[in-house]
Amino acid sequence: MENFRCATKTDASLLACLREKVWKETYEGIYPKEMLDSFDRTLHEKKFHSQITAPDTFVYIVKFDDTPIGYFSFGRPRKQEERPKDLVLHSLYLLSSHQGRGIGKGIFRFIRTYGEDHQLTKLYSSCNAHNHSALAFYQKMGGNILFSDVGHENPAEDSVYLEYDIDREL
Repeated sequence: MENFRCATKTDASLLACLREKVWKETYEGIYPKEMLDSFDRTLHEKKFHSQITAPDTFVYIVKFDDTPIGYFSFGRPRKQEERPKDLVLHSLYLLSSHQGRGIGKGIFRFIRTYGEDHQLTKLYSSCNAHNHSALAFYQKMGGNILFSDVGHENPAEDSVYLEYDIDREL
């Protein structure tokens, strides 16, 4: 059975380890090999620590039978005064062995419930333009493509940006 729990500062190392595993599974053939081979756990631990301690950002660890299998983070836009009714999905990563089991859909329900409870109306996310399975998932969750930013020398920089109505039924 899957569940999620709010990450604490002491989880930064675990999150960096999960990110490395998921990135190697997900982005092999998309990101340059040297980028994946030179993954800097210490740098990513610091990034997670910053996210976990940031106001209006929520980081969750996803577990299956008490084993960490992924994570997600979401929060309010950095410039809330410009977009007071918006929410942003920063990341959603699951180990490939646990994809396709409805866990991602449960995460979307959780985030949408948060948005509804806080009278928010729109959710935004982005994903790598070459990660076709993620893009299909986000569209299945109701995401409408706003625009694509592709053609970079480094395919890791190619992104698709999506918008969702928070109150849409899944």
